[in-house]
Amino acid sequence: MAPTLFLDFDGVLHPYDVYLVNGKAVRPGGGLFVYAPLVVEALAPHPTVKIVLSTSWVSAIGFEESRSRLPVELQRRVVGATDQATARTRHSQIAHYVRQHGLIRWLAVDDDTEGWPVEQRKNLVRTPRAMGLAYPDAQRELADKLALLTTQA
Repeated sequence: MAPTLFLDFDGVLHPYDVYLVNGKAVRPGGGLFVYAPLVVEALAPHPTVKIVLSTSWVSAIGFEESRSRLPVELQRRVVGATDQATARTRHSQIAHYVRQHGLIRWLAVDDDTEGWPVEQRKNLVRTPRAMGLAYPDAQRELADKLALLTTQA
């Protein structure tokens, strides 16, 4: 079973301040997905890692449209999305997906830490909402945890 990365968008791939205006996502004063190349770079040494979208974008604009916003290198890795209707917290949504699909090796990168039990924090790379993956410590933690994830038996 492939190692899996649960990927949020807002607060991870760009700062959190994104709004849906007339069906279009906009971020005042900045671009969208500006840190996505950092995920491409982090995943490059780990070709077996698959991506599951764990973002409210899927509920807002749909799975296919959400996936299409990512760089092609990431789009190819996307195998699904969490179901926002299954639980209130992001952790609960991810935990439901993990149980449903029998995942053993997984990692989430998200700015939302609500509901994460202490014993599962090892499966989370938390990014600061205002900086996302531009935060150097988050980049290092992602690289380190991906290395561990892909070397586990």
